[in-house]
Amino acid sequence: MMGTIIDILIESDTPEKHINDVCHLLTIYKNRFSANDADSELMVINNSSGITPVNVHPDLFELTQLGKTHSLTHPGNLNIAIGPLVQSWRIGFDDANVPNPEKIQKALALSNPNNIILNPNTKSIFLSQKGMKIDLGALAKGYIADKVMDYLKSEKVTSAMINLGGNVLVYGDNPKQENGIWRIGIQNPKTTHGNNIGILSLKINLLLHLAFTNDICELVTKITITFLTEKLAIQLKLIWQV
Repeated sequence: MMGTIIDILIESDTPEKHINDVCHLLTIYKNRFSANDADSELMVINNSSGITPVNVHPDLFELTQLGKTHSLTHPGNLNIAIGPLVQSWRIGFDDANVPNPEKIQKALALSNPNNIILNPNTKSIFLSQKGMKIDLGALAKGYIADKVMDYLKSEKVTSAMINLGGNVLVYGDNPKQENGIWRIGIQNPKTTHGNNIGILSLKINLLLHLAFTNDICELVTKITITFLTEKLAIQLKLIWQV
């Protein structure tokens, strides 16, 4: 789901119910925020660019508003209006490739976050330039993980862990360890999976939010417009089974 691997661990009196509820929430959020599903709520906005404002769900408005604010913050590398550029690279798909400079410049001309017009009264979003596309991929998984964990906390689960494409939230004690410790492995991505160079043990009283890297970094920034495929120095991963 969402083009990534999702891991969920829940300890509660009714774990099956909570797992089903979380899966239902993930489906709702995928249909709301996906920049790749043709019928998602976000794609309705993109397909209406230069034509008409679209009234959206408060969650979608909130995340877009947050994304626009940070896209206009200097210095900063976030730009949620970079959808045309990301699509020209086809990042995450089998046919991914580096587009030619002319195609990049055409996409850049459609990537100005100032042209995302927000109306907080009607919760509407309008992309004023035809061909613009919002891509919330840099924000959505972390936002969704927060929302899912908020639900689980409201249900008073004993403990929980969600790994949503490297955005990891843990709550309460680790049920796999008698002492409740969560263990974080530090790994060189060039070595075999599971070959840790160190382990960080943490006791979590309330909530821990971790963002983990992959061994390949694909980065398109509004400053450099450069595609990077560099091996990272270290990789962090959460160990919930030891």
